[in-house]
Amino acid sequence: MSDPSLEAASAFSRAAAAGGPSPAALRIELPARTTVVVALSTTRHAREASKGLAEVARARGLDLSAFGPARWLLIGAAPAEAILDAIAERCGGLVSALDQSNGRVVVRLCGKPAAEALAKGTAMDLHDAAFPVGGSAPTLLGHINVQLSRRGGEVYEIVATRSYAESLLEGLEDMCREFGYTIAAA
Repeated sequence: MSDPSLEAASAFSRAAAAGGPSPAALRIELPARTTVVVALSTTRHAREASKGLAEVARARGLDLSAFGPARWLLIGAAPAEAILDAIAERCGGLVSALDQSNGRVVVRLCGKPAAEALAKGTAMDLHDAAFPVGGSAPTLLGHINVQLSRRGGEVYEIVATRSYAESLLEGLEDMCREFGYTIAAA
């Protein structure tokens, strides 16, 4: 039996209740619990590993993002153990996978001016042609190293180290303030 005092808690639990200014053109979503798995391979096996990870992601309803040569993030709601087992079964010794769910935070910024708001904090070109839906890249957002992914036309996902959660949220609030925003647990 697990000890309830050891259950993972959202790094944003206080902020989700706080909300933000209205009227809101943007929504900052703070998922209560998201599984984040880091997968690593060798450059020699990267193509085959990528193919296998894409199959696992499709089968489990996960988002797959490359964040460097032979490095990927798998993000979703499936239990980490099931993802790790699926990776081991499909990719064998080609991939080393680690559950980073308690060490990373995931935030989504949604709304028409999302790219304009994010442009205040990153040097990335967020224009549709340069950063299409499905695009993903490591970058700085303010002073924080993040993995920025475009999940939909007006939906951006930000993954950062958990220790930067509060600073990330404060920075996003500053970037979104002129447009109006709400903060919502997702």
